[in-house]
Amino acid sequence: MSSSSREHNHGPQTREYTSAQAAAVNRVKKCKVTDYYAVLDIESSATETEIRKAYRKLALIMHPDKNGAPGADEAFKMVSKAFQVLSDPQKKRIFDQTGMDPESRGVPSGGGGGGPSMFTRAPGGGAAGMHEMPFGPDTTPYDLFNMFFGGAGGPQHGTFQTQFGPGIRVHFNGPGNPFQQARRQAAPQEEENVFSILRLLPLLLLFIAPLLSSFFSGSGGNYMSANAHFEFTPQAPYTSQHHTPHHNVPYYVNPAEVEDYTPRKFNQLGKRAEVSYIQTLRTLCTREYQYKQQKILDSQGWFSVDQEAYDKAKSLKLQHCDKLNELGISHDMF
Repeated sequence: MSSSSREHNHGPQTREYTSAQAAAVNRVKKCKVTDYYAVLDIESSATETEIRKAYRKLALIMHPDKNGAPGADEAFKMVSKAFQVLSDPQKKRIFDQTGMDPESRGVPSGGGGGGPSMFTRAPGGGAAGMHEMPFGPDTTPYDLFNMFFGGAGGPQHGTFQTQFGPGIRVHFNGPGNPFQQARRQAAPQEEENVFSILRLLPLLLLFIAPLLSSFFSGSGGNYMSANAHFEFTPQAPYTSQHHTPHHNVPYYVNPAEVEDYTPRKFNQLGKRAEVSYIQTLRTLCTREYQYKQQKILDSQGWFSVDQEAYDKAKSLKLQHCDKLNELGISHDMF
């Protein structure tokens, strides 16, 4: 076990790192900064899925919060840059043609309309539920990491807790949404939109008033949100079992909360439960995969491999990833 000092906002700090982490950093730093395929340790014929998997693995290893080895910051930035180029079809095409950084001055555009780079959506839902997310020259390696692992639809600040069966309880604090800054930057445009809506308010009231009247009179039950609480294991008072509409996942509600629910509202509630169930499975699958990869990495020393530790790490089960497979949902972990 070695250690390294790095400067932070609060002064120098000493952090530990493994020999395997140091070796991984050294491998990346030995690469030419624009040899993006070598940085990600993939062939030039690698598919989009292989590029994403390579970034996922290396970003987790190189992230300075997890790796205190000297040069981890630089290696992390090199990995992020390589992924930004190779995950964008236009930038990748320019790089393949010129061997140069597509964003450097003097590099031909290679045609096309430009614009911000985009993640491509993987078949079956993309990388762990990641939707298309834009990133441009102002995107930092840490922004990219948060986009990739947090996701635009990921959990917000706060605490989430649920259960998936006997002995399986989930409780975690969610990261912030990486797009909050973009929304703040769009505030002036939003103010303009508010004034436009206010000018149309009298006309909108003509349409909204009948709906409000129906809602409060009790005859508009279908307009009410299906916001009843649900659990995934039966426990009083959540004893009434129902199933989600697409994947038939059982969930439980308080009968008193749903006694006036119509079939339409039960369908809405089932969809809510299903989204919650799948999102949490994806989060747990990602954590299982990260833990397993770290254990495999820890078993590999400078000159030899701890075979017993390696075999034990390789045999670790990814039960939540397996559950996603059973449901036919892509998670892009292996």
